[in-house]
Amino acid sequence: MNGENPDENAPPSSRMYRLRYDCIAEQLALNSVGTCSKRLSSPASRPGYDENIHAITTWSSELETNGIPSDMILTYPVSQRRQRMVLRVTKIIWGTNRHVGCATKRCDGFYFTSCMYQEPINVIGEKIYTIGPACGSCPFVPRSCNPSVGLCSPQILLFKN
Repeated sequence: MNGENPDENAPPSSRMYRLRYDCIAEQLALNSVGTCSKRLSSPASRPGYDENIHAITTWSSELETNGIPSDMILTYPVSQRRQRMVLRVTKIIWGTNRHVGCATKRCDGFYFTSCMYQEPINVIGEKIYTIGPACGSCPFVPRSCNPSVGLCSPQILLFKN
């Protein structure tokens, strides 16, 4: 997906996990939106978590507008496109992402939304996700694949070692 064709979809991922809701991440997001600051919270206030404060409708339009390279590698130049807007959407589609917690607050004249992610995301030089047939690289295939949504199930990993 290069951002030139707004009707183009991102390619399927062979190993993208179904996100599990994280109550600690939710509490951190609640703390963040409680400020109504329209800014990311301090990394010190959310140790081990990354944050996104942009609405989902905005994320998908940024992917269409700013594009991601066809090899899905997050490079520094890609990360800087259009004032770093592409980084907003890559947070939610990052292939190793497994946990999320979000909150929204009505502030004076606007809604402030924050989502927190626990895994390392937006790492320069790494793949945003691996392109391939949906569930094609899930660990312990086929038991860890949910074919109806094309996502790997992270809970299988908790019981297998």
